[in-house]
Amino acid sequence: MDANIMFPVKFRDQFEVVWISNEYQHEAAEIIISDFAVNENLCHATELSKSSESLNEFRHWVNVLLEDSVTLGIRDTETNKLVSVCLNKILYKEENKRLEKIFETYRSKTMEKIAEVLSEAECTVDIYEKWDIEAVLEVIMMSTLNNYLGKGFAQELFKQSMKVAQKLASGNENDLNIPRQKKVPQAVVSLLTSLYTQKIFHKMNFEIIHEIPIDQLEYNGKKFSEVLDPMHKTFQYCAIKL
Repeated sequence: MDANIMFPVKFRDQFEVVWISNEYQHEAAEIIISDFAVNENLCHATELSKSSESLNEFRHWVNVLLEDSVTLGIRDTETNKLVSVCLNKILYKEENKRLEKIFETYRSKTMEKIAEVLSEAECTVDIYEKWDIEAVLEVIMMSTLNNYLGKGFAQELFKQSMKVAQKLASGNENDLNIPRQKKVPQAVVSLLTSLYTQKIFHKMNFEIIHEIPIDQLEYNGKKFSEVLDPMHKTFQYCAIKL
């Protein structure tokens, strides 16, 4: 592993991996709204993008998650624009309770369904008790602008996110030029709703903690399996110890 990780990190000739500070937070949120809210399988199956109420609540949720997060992005150095985002956040039981209370304030049918699925996926098995840990780094959302797809951005952001998690876990936070974190993560977790991301994480030896067949989920009278590409069979909550 690198002795230190000083952002920005050069990626190919035209791009660099950046820390999502306040300078980039608005851009990061807009990428997630324009891509993740439309194309991610849970959002797509619950018709998130079709309701202005749902989108407004989702936008608020994204901005809440971006606060004090460990989010990374990729910037196009030629245009000086952010083009890809990996929203990561260090979570622990007290923080989870705070976020749950915020989610409970949302009233749209879509956000209620998303909350239901997230709860089933991430709370059926208590990762903190299962592995006797206090905190995790969760990879929550990954988004790339359409005209920048196919360039390996998701893999690079995930790789750099794992490096950050490992540095934090090993107590070498000073090797990172990022804000000091409240807790030290002892695992990395993620809810994987796409076969593509599942393959990436499985190659990194992530363990499936809980799995939901998508034909058991439905919204507005339609099973998720009727809406999503048939290649996607399950939603998987996965984790790896640091």
